[in-house]
Amino acid sequence: ENMFVYNYNSNSEHYERLKEKVVYAYEIWRNDSLMLKRMGCNVKRYVDSKYSKEKIMDMYSNLYSEFI
Repeated sequence: ENMFVYNYNSNSEHYERLKEKVVYAYEIWRNDSLMLKRMGCNVKRYVDSKYSKEKIMDMYSNLYSEFI
């Protein structure tokens, strides 16, 4: 898992889940200070490969061409 995601149903639950993820991120950093950077690079590579400007332009171009 390269992202710190969580679900919640209320403000108080949101706060509790957020605190848990912050503690988890701190534990990762404490065990391997470069791990957070690697995780961030992995997420960036994924976003760049799936949602690059070119891919988004192609997606919208294909979408609009269906209506023309």
